[in-house]
Amino acid sequence: MASSLATGADEPLTPTARLCVRSEMKQVIYCAIGVENRLDVAAVKSEIEGSVILKHPRFCSLMAHDHHGVEYWRKTFINLDRHLVVINSPVSSSTADDESAVNDYLADLSTGSGLSTEKPLWEIHFLMAHRCVVFRVHHALADGTSLMSLLLSVFRKASDPKAAPTITPYVEEK
Repeated sequence: MASSLATGADEPLTPTARLCVRSEMKQVIYCAIGVENRLDVAAVKSEIEGSVILKHPRFCSLMAHDHHGVEYWRKTFINLDRHLVVINSPVSSSTADDESAVNDYLADLSTGSGLSTEKPLWEIHFLMAHRCVVFRVHHALADGTSLMSLLLSVFRKASDPKAAPTITPYVEEK
């Protein structure tokens, strides 16, 4: 059975999503990914345009409210440029290393204003000077595991553009 969003109809938020959108909750997932090579925003944009992200009902819907204040999803047109934030200069002048600068940026994002409800509740920030991409996704759209699965389905290995990336387990150095 197709979701009502797939057919163009409005769809109510799930109880969990309704909890996540409460103003006191401010549930946003941040995923920072550092890359070895220079970021190519045009190439990433091109990949996103043909990806499952822009076909996923939640990533293509506005959160709206009915006359009783109950939230629901309303399918909308995606202007990808409104979701891509490109920052060319370093994001912090007080830190010497990229990791600290990105951590400061994430702290500022997480304590600043939330995601705009004038567009679907996600953004991708390109921190060009730090070779880092930050995904900012409202928790009402996905949990951490489903978001990582979605991202892995979109990305490809640089060494083999047809192969999905693999995740190497983190091993703490002693």
